[in-house]
Amino acid sequence: MSDEQGSGPIRRDRRGRFEQGVSANPAGRPRGIMNEATRIAAMLLTERAPDVVTTAIDMAVVGKDVPLKLCLDKIIASQKDQPVAFAMPPLSDAAGLAGAVAALWNAVAEGLVTPSQAASLSQALEAQTRAIEAQQRTEARRAAAAAPAIYNRTQLRGCVAIAGGVREICDEAGEVDQQARDLCTPILRIGEMALGALVAIPDRPELVVADRAFVADHPAPSEHSSHPLATEMGQLWQALANYLDHNMHRLEGQIEERAAAREAAGEADPIYRSWVFRPAEGLFNSNAKST
Repeated sequence: MSDEQGSGPIRRDRRGRFEQGVSANPAGRPRGIMNEATRIAAMLLTERAPDVVTTAIDMAVVGKDVPLKLCLDKIIASQKDQPVAFAMPPLSDAAGLAGAVAALWNAVAEGLVTPSQAASLSQALEAQTRAIEAQQRTEARRAAAAAPAIYNRTQLRGCVAIAGGVREICDEAGEVDQQARDLCTPILRIGEMALGALVAIPDRPELVVADRAFVADHPAPSEHSSHPLATEMGQLWQALANYLDHNMHRLEGQIEERAAAREAAGEADPIYRSWVFRPAEGLFNSNAKST
């Protein structure tokens, strides 16, 4: 013989009684549910709470507070500690923790906090210190893991920027000097390779901003090896810079002659006038236009 309770049978003996160790309600009473008597008592006590407290105070004055103590315990929960109010700085870093400890002991000195309360708060501050230190160690490990890729991306962007400037030099000086063009060509090739590597990442504006902020806080250490493209770009740029330094006067003259001849013939000058050949106007020539 068995009764169905939920999805499984409840075992009984031959007399119809529940077998030993078997509950008639295996799930038990739902959490938070009071029995009927407790619920009614709680409701009545809540309704009469003002009267009970007033009566308890009157009886306490004449020394007869024991009968109502049980009622008061139900109405007012016992509080071993009272809330403590004093100014404490944010606990976001080591500096904040130092300020919090100082504020705590100032509160003790002023009588706002008892020594036992200060001891409990000190334990809480110590736990917060360990949490912050653990977070800082985690962030340091993440930064160390991310740093090589960030430094490489930064160098690749530098290669692209250098190639952009060299393209203007190639258009301008390369038209009048074949060796200058030959020196510019491999730099342009490195720039295209660097740009391809960035596109494959892919490089995005928000990533550029984040990388700049990281490098500002964590400059590349001297032991960090340069990206191969950046190393090659540096060598090629140095060779071009040396050639321009030794031939700038001649190149400037040839470029001016070319521009004057086109102007006399009524032809437009299709070459962008690079800042390299207009040093007086500085790096950013706002008047220079590409046609």
